Amino acid sequence: MLEWILDREGHEFLIPVDRAYIKDKFNLTGLKEKFINELNAKDDEVFDKRFKQYIKHLYKSAEPRPEHL
Repeated sequence: MLEWILDREGHEFLIPVDRAYIKDKFNLTGLKEKFINELNAKDDEVFDKRFKQYIKHLYKSAEPRPEHL
């Protein structure tokens, strides 16, 4: 998935990050709160599930299906 995102036009500012770094939960500290603040989201069970899906998609190497975007 990371490669698919990086190859898309308008995403030139993104850089590849080793998947091992993303899988280390310590490196994700504060990321969920950043999403909540940036998206003006409510920290609830629904958002928690959605955030976990976002992170899970980062682990994958295939491009996402339209329903996941």
